Amino acid sequence: MFMKSTEKCLKEWNAIVEALGHGKQTILIRKYKTNLKEFLLYPTVSYTNENDYLKSFQEKHHSFVEKYSFPHKEGEKTEIKYFATVEKILERPPRIIPSENFYIWRRGHVKSYLNGKNAYIWVLRVYRLKKPYMADLAYGPGVYANLKERVSLKGAEPVLTDKEFSETLEKLTPEESLQYGYQTLRDELAMELLENIRSCSTGFFKKMIVDLLLKMGYGGSRKDADEAIEKGGDGGIEGIIKEDKLGLDTIYIQAKRGSISRPEIQKFASALEGQAKKGVFITTSSFSRAAQEYASSIDNRIVLIDGDELAQLMIDHDVGVSKVTSYDIKKIDTDYFSEE
Repeated sequence: MFMKSTEKCLKEWNAIVEALGHGKQTILIRKYKTNLKEFLLYPTVSYTNENDYLKSFQEKHHSFVEKYSFPHKEGEKTEIKYFATVEKILERPPRIIPSENFYIWRRGHVKSYLNGKNAYIWVLRVYRLKKPYMADLAYGPGVYANLKERVSLKGAEPVLTDKEFSETLEKLTPEESLQYGYQTLRDELAMELLENIRSCSTGFFKKMIVDLLLKMGYGGSRKDADEAIEKGGDGGIEGIIKEDKLGLDTIYIQAKRGSISRPEIQKFASALEGQAKKGVFITTSSFSRAAQEYASSIDNRIVLIDGDELAQLMIDHDVGVSKVTSYDIKKIDTDYFSEE
């Protein structure tokens, strides 16, 4: 159990303090360790003084960051609401830092901050003070400071339950870090793929779709698929391809770059009549909700593939990507060591 009171503080930007206090963030990532195991979280305005500071944070957290950019103050006094204990410090190479699920920064911002150095991940158990404390301006070396008087910690309640905090710790094990790191790298690769797809020529776009369909087992031969799929007048492509190499069934394909609305899916469904029993509509962007609802409501089977799914399929089938390295996770073979 932690001490009854303390005057020791860690200075941190208010939005991060509130992210810790709201359970949106459970860690701090630093280029150094700390010997201080318990401290009050003293909120500052550091990031707010930078231009375009929101770019350092995940878009889904922008409204939260803007709301809590500044700490609550009364004159020269600053409100302190939280206390934290350092439960564990993990050292990680910058390529396998925890995923964005554990913090509100963008992963790219964290990697830029680390600048190739190992990350020290401070796993914090955060508590909400029973009564906020209005503190005088805190002075101290670097990120640490001491208040003029000790603050009572009596009645402080943990932000996360024991179960929630335990689950968080489990996800920060080396194996889990690799899994989260892999997913993050995959997501970044998917974004790069989409950037390249959206800027390529119509001719190359056709080639890419044909390559993907063939890798997935559709289209018959390359000659068949090339001849079946044609360029559209709007920068897209369309055609009727074989579902398998024997051509036992056919699929109507249309692929475009840009957001797709319901009228376009209705037009696609009408074109499908009399040509094929199944249809696949691919976009490098997204489908409106009305378009999705219409596709799922009609008798003809239409599969919608948006930009995110397209990129994932390309990664799964090695289209436009190449393998850099792979890791084998191994464990003890208990049968080998059995002497019975």
